[in-house]
Amino acid sequence: MGGTTCTKNIMHICNVLFMITGLSILTVGAIVQMKYHHYANFVGSNIWTFPVIFIIVGSVVTVIGILGCCGICKESSCLILTFALFVIIIFLVEFALGVIFVNHGNFEKMLQEQFNSTMNQYNDRKEYQDAWSLIQSEMDCCGIDKADDWYPRTNSHKLPPSCCKVINLEEASDCTAKHAHPVGCITRLKKVIDDNSMMLGIVVLVIFSIQVFTIISACFLRRTFARNHETV
Repeated sequence: MGGTTCTKNIMHICNVLFMITGLSILTVGAIVQMKYHHYANFVGSNIWTFPVIFIIVGSVVTVIGILGCCGICKESSCLILTFALFVIIIFLVEFALGVIFVNHGNFEKMLQEQFNSTMNQYNDRKEYQDAWSLIQSEMDCCGIDKADDWYPRTNSHKLPPSCCKVINLEEASDCTAKHAHPVGCITRLKKVIDDNSMMLGIVVLVIFSIQVFTIISACFLRRTFARNHETV
């Protein structure tokens, strides 16, 4: 009986951690979706589905965690087995998504294509004008690689106002390369991604480790419950 109690306590801890991973995945997806949704035009619709998938997976993980709690409290080997199978499925789905993301072609090339596409259609589509205004204002950048990228599109030396934080009215009345942010937006965006990739990798490893340990604990607990029922 003491072994069963110990196994249940370990499983409770694993299940709580498992639910925390679900809430973490959901929260990350929600934050990215709300805070950076206007960058979707620059990374492509395929990549931008990942925050939505994070929200769905995080919600499912949380619900599965509740199933685990029920199985532990009722000492049901059937519920624990179902819980373990669901966790294995979630783990495989997350692993597959990670492989798809890592092998999603040349990410830098895709960014370049999206930036070029939105800039080429800047004058024709209001949503692209708003997207460029936001990214240039928020990231203190101008153009794709430099301010000069705008000249073929504007057919003048005027730049979008968001390219300039401050304009010296004694020198110019419009935003020009002289007052524009010196760094291109693709450089800024890649830096944001690179700066967060290491932390994201660590978080993913922690989540995977917790889920693997949860699967192992659930299997041990299921066997313990089944053995106790046979004894009774």
